[in-house]
Amino acid sequence: MCAANGFRSADRKTLKRLLERLPTDLRTMILRGTQEWFLKHGLVGRLEEELPNQRWQMDISEVPIWALCVETGELFKPWKIVVVDACTRCVPDVLYCRNIPDSEDVLQFLRGAFLPKNDPDRPFFGVPRVLQMDNDPRFTGSALERMALALEITLDFIPRACPSADGKIERIFETFNERLYSHLAGYASRFAAKGSAKKRAIPFPLFPRITRKFMLEYHLSIHTSIHASPWERFHELLEHAVGLVWDPGEVIGGTRVLASLPVVGRDGIAMPNGQLYTTPEFATLVGETVDVLRPPHMMDGPVDAFYAGRHVGTLEPNDPLIAAAVADARRARMLSLLEMRELLLEGLRESPPIPDYSVDTKAERVRIKDGDASSMQKPLPVPVDGENERGVTHVPPDGDGFHDGEKAPAAKKRRRVKKFKPHTK
Repeated sequence: MCAANGFRSADRKTLKRLLERLPTDLRTMILRGTQEWFLKHGLVGRLEEELPNQRWQMDISEVPIWALCVETGELFKPWKIVVVDACTRCVPDVLYCRNIPDSEDVLQFLRGAFLPKNDPDRPFFGVPRVLQMDNDPRFTGSALERMALALEITLDFIPRACPSADGKIERIFETFNERLYSHLAGYASRFAAKGSAKKRAIPFPLFPRITRKFMLEYHLSIHTSIHASPWERFHELLEHAVGLVWDPGEVIGGTRVLASLPVVGRDGIAMPNGQLYTTPEFATLVGETVDVLRPPHMMDGPVDAFYAGRHVGTLEPNDPLIAAAVADARRARMLSLLEMRELLLEGLRESPPIPDYSVDTKAERVRIKDGDASSMQKPLPVPVDGENERGVTHVPPDGDGFHDGEKAPAAKKRRRVKKFKPHTK
């Protein structure tokens, strides 16, 4: 560049002094690109809400700690789903998953976060007006869109590759790492090798208990952004909070999964938990495919069936009472089909008989079996010697199948083909 502009080429020390005098953000843009500069120094609008449940931020992250499966002894890193209220900074709920969460895990987590808990240490509940999250495929699927439409929630997706737009949830993750996970045995940074980590790994069922104790300490500590504790902030504004849940059935019905199941059997349909579900309306839908709205991972809640966009009924587990109702409905359906068959047979008996015509190809005559059929349909004219109705002369053939004076055509003689013999000397 210096040579192209007619300047003397700068040495390495000169370039180093020049880069050190540049501003930090400009140096980041030159060395690491514009995307890294935006992540560190880009300006992002900060949203502050005045009332609880106006805006929630949700995200999924891997837990940096080794966990132990008590059934198999396997060592793994769990995943967590966390949501935080933008006004009070309280965390309504935390869900740990052994594998990467899917859309059903997200719906299960949101159901628990929306509904009131039977725990005095976790009094936070409500349905947010806006749910802010990133563009993860588990958040952009149809399951979450259906839940947002049922509960009147606005889904707000942040720009791609911009985690700073979710600043509140990112700070919650840092708080978890600094104040909780880094003080536990099996922390990933201290036990990189699985062999040493397995000796001090935490059993996976203990994660919710440890987190619940830590969340109580977090909610009672002073938050610098709101100059109060999340617990005090929530209870001060609880009277004016929006989206408080007064009907749990509405939340349970809105956080269900639409699944297309196989054909309906005689005993109902099999759910993912292996339980048979049925309804008396299935007696007329045996062999058909239905759509089912079921709770995520078959939690407690109603299961509704739809056929061709029409609500068929609410499914119940296949108990003796439901099985008896299904048998009665199937029996009534069978009786209605038998009555319909009897009516059709009775109508056929009262109708006049249908004549049966058969053509004798050898004698070229038409025989009528029913004697009174002549009044219903005129028989076909029988050809005799002489001219028929069309003026064509008809002569019956002889016994050999040919008319008088006619001879059978002579058989063609087979032509002999001489074989080619090569000349030999």
